[in-house]
Amino acid sequence: MVFARRSQRVFCAAQIWAFVNDTDMCAAIFGYLSDRYDSKRKSFMYIGLLSLALSTIFLYVGRTIGLFIAGRIFQGAAAAMVG
Repeated sequence: MVFARRSQRVFCAAQIWAFVNDTDMCAAIFGYLSDRYDSKRKSFMYIGLLSLALSTIFLYVGRTIGLFIAGRIFQGAAAAMVG
């Protein structure tokens, strides 16, 4: 059985933390804005889907740990807009 090295586990945990933490923080903000501007609710959804696509591309081309974590933070904010 092969176990991941400690650096890989820390990297994975940092990405999960960045995604979950940013989703939690942004969900309240984007939820409030979506309720306040009810007529623009679909535009929030479209912007969120576009942001999710862009953040996924950003994660695909990123080559350093900093870019991966920034991509996960961007992806968490985009997921909060959609959800």
